[in-house]
Amino acid sequence: MDWPDEIELVQEHWGLEGFNEPALRDDQISVSQGKMKKLHDWSQKKDPLNRADHPVWDRFWMAHWGAAIEAVAKSWGEDLRAVLESSSIRPDKHTNEDGSITYVLSSDKLVRPSSCT
Repeated sequence: MDWPDEIELVQEHWGLEGFNEPALRDDQISVSQGKMKKLHDWSQKKDPLNRADHPVWDRFWMAHWGAAIEAVAKSWGEDLRAVLESSSIRPDKHTNEDGSITYVLSSDKLVRPSSCT
């Protein structure tokens, strides 16, 4: 498959009624939290294979989100760290004015580094 130079990762959503299948564009991939590390687990552990020395990777390498990022980087033939650095990966944890934490569904944009030049 020939991927576009920008891919949006969209978190799958399971509601009380079950799976809500999103309508995806050609530049989107829906990613499940699955039974690996959850997206909202904020512990950061180093990847023993050291595939990318990057704080975003420390957060996601054990999650399906990380597997999706790595798969896109490989399909592009790009270095994983370079993909992480060129992409817009934002935290999905928001601290409210009262100090409470709100989690939002994740949606991150992966950008092919070689398209940035």
